[in-house]
Amino acid sequence: MTMSRNARSAFARSRLPLYDQLATELRRRIRDGQWAEGERLPILDALASHFGVGRVTVRQALALLEQEGLIWRRQGKGTFVARQPRDERWLRVGTEWSSLLQIIEGTQLKLLESGPVDRPPMYTPEDGEVAQGYQHIRRVHVRDDRAYCDIDLYLAQDVYQQAPETFRTRLVLETLSQLENMELGSAHQTLTIGRANMETANLLDMDVGGPVAQVRRVITDRTDRVIYLAQIVYRGDFVRLDIQLLGNKKTQSEG
Repeated sequence: MTMSRNARSAFARSRLPLYDQLATELRRRIRDGQWAEGERLPILDALASHFGVGRVTVRQALALLEQEGLIWRRQGKGTFVARQPRDERWLRVGTEWSSLLQIIEGTQLKLLESGPVDRPPMYTPEDGEVAQGYQHIRRVHVRDDRAYCDIDLYLAQDVYQQAPETFRTRLVLETLSQLENMELGSAHQTLTIGRANMETANLLDMDVGGPVAQVRRVITDRTDRVIYLAQIVYRGDFVRLDIQLLGNKKTQSEG
């Protein structure tokens, strides 16, 4: 079959276990409605032939879906769709300044590191003028006991000293925008898609090499001095990017 040849080629390009890849494909088909709730899935041999894999691989993939509650199996009857996968892509990465000042409801901020440094290690002259010292703040954001982003940020030391406890325990951008006599110059962020390294995987409880969205954010004051520089890593399976092109604007939230 054509599908089995294409499937084998696609599976071979991934380093994930074959059963995990197959489970992802079966999960996608349930999510997209190819197999509706209550519908019976093809028999084991048919799935194995269609995807060009062994029966053991199919059993392992189905076992994963059963653990997730997406299917149920009954001997002598077959395998049936129990429900569609939940949409966990609730994390909207903001594209407007106002969206960056709102924290997702239910989010907890867990501080990992905090201390003074001379300058951010990821600083480049293109970012702007370097400040006379920075406060390093490293933390993860957690919702429903699941860590969804790792934030590694550097705040100009003189800015940090205006409200150190608030910066440590509240959303930094929200606190920054509320400071008196603080005139912001520019704010820019770049989003790229990458893979989780070992440290990120441990912090966000995900597989090494799993998909992540990486944001690099730079904020300067009126004198072009870099007062905020951060690298933020989001779990890729939680993120969606919404950009309003025309019509009414909708409020977005970011961790």
